[in-house]
Amino acid sequence: MILHLILSLILSIETIIIIDFAMVLKGIHFKLSLYGISLLSQFILLAFCSDTPNILLFTLAATLFLIPWVMYLLWLPFAKTSHDFEDVDNGKTACYGNKKVLLIVPHQDDEINVLGGIFEEFIKYGSTVHIVYAITNGTIQGFRYTEALNLCKHIGIPDSNVTFLGYGFIHSKKANIPTVTKGTQNVPAYKEGQALTRENMVNDLKEIILLQKPDIIFGSDYDYHEEHHLVTIAIDEALGKVLKSKSKYRPMVMKSYAYRTTWESYPDYYKNNIRSTLYKKATVETYPWEERLRLPIAAHLLNRSLLRSDIFRQYKTFKSQRAAMRAINFNADKVAWQRRSDSLLLQATIQVSSGKGSKLNDFLLYDKSETFMLNRDSFPTEGAWIPEETDKEKKVTFTLANPSRIEYLLLYQNTWNSNVVEKVSISFNNEKPTQYSLRTDGYPTRIHVRKEDVDFFTIRIINSRGANAGLTEVEAFECKEEQPFSLIKLMNTSEDFVYDYWINTSGEESFLLYAKGDALPLSAADYSISVDNPKCKAFIIGAEIKVYCPKGEQTRLIVTSVNSLYSDTVILSNPNKMKRLRCAIGQKTEAIYYGIFIGDTHRKATSLSILSMIKSHLCFIQK
Repeated sequence: MILHLILSLILSIETIIIIDFAMVLKGIHFKLSLYGISLLSQFILLAFCSDTPNILLFTLAATLFLIPWVMYLLWLPFAKTSHDFEDVDNGKTACYGNKKVLLIVPHQDDEINVLGGIFEEFIKYGSTVHIVYAITNGTIQGFRYTEALNLCKHIGIPDSNVTFLGYGFIHSKKANIPTVTKGTQNVPAYKEGQALTRENMVNDLKEIILLQKPDIIFGSDYDYHEEHHLVTIAIDEALGKVLKSKSKYRPMVMKSYAYRTTWESYPDYYKNNIRSTLYKKATVETYPWEERLRLPIAAHLLNRSLLRSDIFRQYKTFKSQRAAMRAINFNADKVAWQRRSDSLLLQATIQVSSGKGSKLNDFLLYDKSETFMLNRDSFPTEGAWIPEETDKEKKVTFTLANPSRIEYLLLYQNTWNSNVVEKVSISFNNEKPTQYSLRTDGYPTRIHVRKEDVDFFTIRIINSRGANAGLTEVEAFECKEEQPFSLIKLMNTSEDFVYDYWINTSGEESFLLYAKGDALPLSAADYSISVDNPKCKAFIIGAEIKVYCPKGEQTRLIVTSVNSLYSDTVILSNPNKMKRLRCAIGQKTEAIYYGIFIGDTHRKATSLSILSMIKSHLCFIQK
């Protein structure tokens, strides 16, 4: 009986290896893998319940037992030769240098998703970084404090630059949930013993922002998680209060996602050259993908072996969250969107023909009360101006604090649940109104007006669909936005950022240049390039860099602006076929191992396998 139990366990576990091997190599969907496991489980059941000699079972079990060892031997040469990418670039001072940075995230592990690989760059170039964790109460999850501090120590952020607010679920009905903020014995909360209310969280964030006055504030945005809803609303509300005060402080505000661009992104780490973050639809679409800012990460986090990379080591820090399960979603850049903090309407007065319009200049793009905060499917529309259906004017008037020039307006609207404002008219200082069509995909509509000496302007809703159609925020700006970061970064023709790059086997490849802020687009007049291997060549031709590197050779390619303010240095190589094959086999093998024992799907497969083993064993006992 014990022998049958052991053999059944071996078969059940190693069946996963076979099915996942097929899944990785052939692209079979995981549901089909589960189907395959189910079929083999039935085979095991029949083997135990029949009079067939057990030699068949012995042979099959012995064969399957060898598979993990074969996989290990295939992976070992790859693991021994893979290495962390070398940090050869020192040309990002204009982007990352001498800044005060504040990151506000809900939980421990969200900081890697939002700024993993960017922390290191800020620190490298002399900036200071402070992290605020809004959620996680030390009473029930104190171990996460230790994990976060261990990560920060690894990155180079001192404990004094880490703040835990100590909040938890608001109005949760779960048993044993704390009702006040709480840290741990060694790490107290920012304010111990406060009631877990949104108002207290907003006031804490406002106080921290005004105390530190960072140059740049990174905040997580409206992800699927309920506590992420709460924190992004609290961040925006706190910023609104700061900006609406008489203070002239105007930080650079960057919003990013902890789920959309990492946890819920594509598991595409295993490539010869790491991919950049790809578009994936968000829970709430707020920012156009084409307007994202792409930030290059510290190269040393990357490795063609995920399991040997520094980013994997960072994710493993959060053992309580099993964060390493989704490290395979990590990419070559971090993306964020700028929220301008200098709207002329922050001090404006608002008058509406009907409905509630007082929140149209509060910096909040979406809002919902604490009653609905824990319902992830509830629509965050409580801050929207929704005129009454009987209102024939449906207008809102903004009166500015001082006559001002307006370059453009940004109109955000409530598009949830098929509520859409399709067309509006806008008039300035009693001028003749002009009609504009609004975007109906959830993104803001940018309207360039270029008006001088504006005292007030009126927006009227002309066409709309849905009983709750309305606007959530209106912003007006005196000039074009300043780019938050100035940088250049080499890309391949698929627009993936380049660090340690294997070019085509032909030895010839073209590259593009990502230029943001004050950096100019690529041209031979504005940039120079050089390589440190005389056997390799590089030329600027139009808007591309043409590179030639013979087989087996490697070079550093340096791109420098003529004013020497911006540069990028990468490693290009053309490995021989054996090295490429070793990498391909190693990555495939590692991907199988990751999918079985680490990745997000392994728990389902393992549970099914164990159930199959128990079922088979019970059948044997009955026999």
